[in-house]
Amino acid sequence: MRIVLAKEENLFEVNELIKKINLNVEEYHWVISDVTLPMLHDRNNQSHSEVMPDYTDFLFLKGEHFKKFLHDYSYSFIFAVLTALPRHIDHLNIISIPQIEDNERYWNVNYTPVIPQAVFEIGFFDSTDVIFTGDQKILSEFRKKADFISFEEYLQTP
Repeated sequence: MRIVLAKEENLFEVNELIKKINLNVEEYHWVISDVTLPMLHDRNNQSHSEVMPDYTDFLFLKGEHFKKFLHDYSYSFIFAVLTALPRHIDHLNIISIPQIEDNERYWNVNYTPVIPQAVFEIGFFDSTDVIFTGDQKILSEFRKKADFISFEEYLQTP
């Protein structure tokens, strides 16, 4: 299943998005990849680029660590993919890193997450679009908490 968040202010900031859809990040492990120009600010509004440097291919975080990061920092991405994995995963065999920028395959209606164990992905595209891909039951729950459109509808929007 693929859905796209309707345009809403502040939901490109990861912290606000997670609050809006009531996502318990500690229920998953996370792979954060394809990050372009992350904007990270601490609670004093000081910028911190060293938390996720540009040369990082991906970052693996346990859910409780991601929750702490979200508590300590405010995150916004121009491009990025956040992949949720089941907590029982303790070894990843990553053949391909999730990528949204310059990835034609990502725009296929039948796209599925490239990490086989993924429960769902959240793709941030060009500071304008937030695309969810994955488990239908989970995405249906998110749909109840925010304004989403289908991926097919999104592709037809001028």
